[in-house]
Amino acid sequence: MFVKNQAGKEIALINGYTYYNYYAGKTTSTWRCTRGGGHCNAFFRINPAHKITSLLLLQIVTNPSGKQLALCDGHTYYLASQSNATVSWRCTKGKSCKARMLTTKKLHIIRCNFIHCHPKSTYIIRKGVFLKNAAGNPVAVLNGYTFYPDGRSNMTERWRCSTKRSCKARFTVAKDDQIVLRIRDEHDHEKPFLFIDSGIVFR
Repeated sequence: MFVKNQAGKEIALINGYTYYNYYAGKTTSTWRCTRGGGHCNAFFRINPAHKITSLLLLQIVTNPSGKQLALCDGHTYYLASQSNATVSWRCTKGKSCKARMLTTKKLHIIRCNFIHCHPKSTYIIRKGVFLKNAAGNPVAVLNGYTFYPDGRSNMTERWRCSTKRSCKARFTVAKDDQIVLRIRDEHDHEKPFLFIDSGIVFR
């Protein structure tokens, strides 16, 4: 929902939170949370028809060599430098891409340039994010898709795609460390638009 604030400027209202137009590109515009003095890392993007194209979630992942990277909107960033209070991240594609961001130690984005000169990275997160939905039920987020618990054994837990009954995507994790052991990551639908706040997944 798009409304006017008291100053007459257009703001977006999603799940009770307000966003301002942070950057307007040729095909999409990026909207940023108005709360926290610029320290909240919630974003979303829309096309000219005001249809949401992506909700942005910043998280830390580990690549196969064990190095930690930042993952945001399908692009990966390496840690370029850090101070006592902030961390500077740059796109892993190298000097040809100027995309970068500055975050606090708690991953709150302070400044960013999300304009990339290349397609999004191809990746599979081998460890999911295990949260709850608005109803309080457990939900897993893996590679941008949501899953519900579909059974367990003494050593493992099974999760199945929660977006469509016809979707056969699923994965199995070890109970002790939640590492993905087996995965069928072929979905018959687009990724859902997610908003994660305080460990709760909203769709």
